[in-house]
Amino acid sequence: MNTHSNILASLTAAFALLLVGCTGGDSHKKVADDAVHVMERVATAMSSISDKASAEKAVGEIKSAVADFKKLSERAKKLGDPTPEVKAKIEASMKAQGEVLQKTMMASMGKLVAAGPEALGVLQAALKDLSPAMEEAGKMFK
Repeated sequence: MNTHSNILASLTAAFALLLVGCTGGDSHKKVADDAVHVMERVATAMSSISDKASAEKAVGEIKSAVADFKKLSERAKKLGDPTPEVKAKIEASMKAQGEVLQKTMMASMGKLVAAGPEALGVLQAALKDLSPAMEEAGKMFK
């Protein structure tokens, strides 16, 4: 699998986890909202990539997002599992937000390819850390 395919697979998996939902914190809804905000930061960072230098800058934001997803996971663990009703409400409210993020992330894909292999290489390692962090934060909804 080439670098572009690996990055696309990582982003797709990470985004799918976001759509499922990430919860924890003051309430399940609050943590789900916080997870959306973290993913918005990732999407913004990804959409800013045009070359190796901008990819290196985006890696900093992705690493920050990884740390934030780990914090969200801890908050989720403290809350315990949401009720089916809470889970359904969160999933419904996140659907529209997820669609917007998906469009942003898909638009970023073309820019990533155009940024070249050096930029993709810089980004690949950070994305390998992002997916597991999001998965851990999203376990509550599995």
